Amino acid sequence: MRLAPLGLRRGDTIIEVMFAIALFSMVAIISINLMNSGISVTESSLEQTLARAEISAQAEALRFLHNAYIAEYEYPEYNNYALIWERITERAIDPEDYMSTRDVDNCETMYNSDAFANGQPFVINTRRLSRNADITLETNIIDALITPTNTPFEPTDLNPRLIFTGAFDDSDTELKESGEYRNVARVEGIWVTAVKGDIFQDTLIPKFYDFYIRTCWIAPGRNYPTKLGTIIRLYNPQNEYAVERPL
Repeated sequence: MRLAPLGLRRGDTIIEVMFAIALFSMVAIISINLMNSGISVTESSLEQTLARAEISAQAEALRFLHNAYIAEYEYPEYNNYALIWERITERAIDPEDYMSTRDVDNCETMYNSDAFANGQPFVINTRRLSRNADITLETNIIDALITPTNTPFEPTDLNPRLIFTGAFDDSDTELKESGEYRNVARVEGIWVTAVKGDIFQDTLIPKFYDFYIRTCWIAPGRNYPTKLGTIIRLYNPQNEYAVERPL
C-alpha cells in the first residue's frame, strides 16, 4: 500500500469538524424533543384518564343516590340516602347564578370565587355510601357530602383527585373494612355544582337538577389549565308525588 507523500497528507479542517458537531447536535436535539413530546402526550393522556375516572365516580354516585331516593321516596323512615340527596339539592343554585361563575381563565380564579366562599360546590365521598361494621349507614351517609366549609378544596399539582386519610387495621389476618382510608382530607381540582332546572308552575320545586361536574388543573410543564367536565340531569321525584301535575 502506497502512502501519499508527506507534503500531500491532510486531516479534517476546522470547518468540517464544526459541521460534523453541528449535524450531531441537531440530530440530538431533534431526538430529545421527540422523546419529550412523547412523554408529554403520554402524561397528558394519563392525567385525563384519571380525571375522567374521578368524574365518572361522582356521576355514578349521584345517580345511585337519586335512584335510592326514588326507590324509597314513599318510605322516608327507611330511606337513609334521602338525607344526603336533600342536603345536595338544598345547595342547588339558580341557572343565572351559575352562569356568572362558569367561565374562568385559570383554576385559582374559580377557587377564589364567591361560590366556593359560600360553600356551594361539593363532592361525594363514595367510600361512605356503604354500610360499615363499626359505623351506622346513616352516619356514613351524612359524612359522605364533602363541601368547602368542612374540607379544603384546592388546586392540584398533578391531576384531579380526592385525598383520603385514615389508617389500616391489620390486627387480624384480613384487613377490616373499617380500617380503610374512608375520610377525605382535601379535594384537589374537582368539584360539583347543582343547578336548579325549570320551576314547576308557581311552586319553588324544580322539575330537575343539572349537576355540573368540573375539573381544572395545570399539568407539569404547562402554563395553561386543562379543563374537563360533564353534566348529568336528574329529575326531581317531588314533582311526581308532592305537586299536582297538569292534565
